[in-house]
Amino acid sequence: MPDRGYETGLHADALSEIVIGYGMTETSPASFASATDDPIERRVSTVGRILPHVEVKIVDAEGRIVPRGTAANC
Repeated sequence: MPDRGYETGLHADALSEIVIGYGMTETSPASFASATDDPIERRVSTVGRILPHVEVKIVDAEGRIVPRGTAANC
């Protein structure tokens, strides 16, 4: 469920271009980001897509690389 405060603010013209970014301090400033044309549900429920020139691997609890599209088990 989207954060109601973010969803309400999104309708204001000044906030329509806000995206969510995520990254570690060491990779400053972000490694992943949502896009302005992503639905609100996607913007507030994921870390977004990997940004250009960044490599990433997603691993399971045993350290094995998981295939793209595998659902998280958090």
